[in-house]
Amino acid sequence: MPALRGPGPGRLPDLRNLAGKTPKRLVATLERFGLEPDIRAIERRARQVYESRLQQAIEEKGTPDRETWKAIDADNERALVQVLRTQTKTAIHAYRKERLRGVAKYFVWIAVGDGSCPSCEGRHGQR
Repeated sequence: MPALRGPGPGRLPDLRNLAGKTPKRLVATLERFGLEPDIRAIERRARQVYESRLQQAIEEKGTPDRETWKAIDADNERALVQVLRTQTKTAIHAYRKERLRGVAKYFVWIAVGDGSCPSCEGRHGQR
C-alpha cells in the first residue's frame, strides 16, 4: 500500500458508518487518503461471485431464468460494495496506525466522572 496522504478536511469516518455508505461515498473516502480503489481486487471478487452463483443456479435449475440473473447481479453488486468497504477500512486503519507511530509510547488511563466503575477508578492515571 502506498504512503497515505491523510484525509482532507473533516474527521476520520467512523468505521461503523461505512456500512451505510454508497460506493460513490466509499470511493470519495479512499480519495481523501490519496488512494484509488483496487480495481483488480474488485474484478477478482466479481468473477468469484458470478461464477459461484451461476454454477449454483445451473445445478439447481438448469438454464438460469430472468429472476436468477437478477439475483446473481444483486449478489455481485453486494460483494463489490463489500470489497470497497474493506479497502476503505484498511485505509483508515493504516492511517490511524501511521499517525500513532512515534506519537505516544504509552497511553494514560483516565476515569471520568462519578459513574466510573471500580475497575476504571483503580486504573486512573496508570500508564
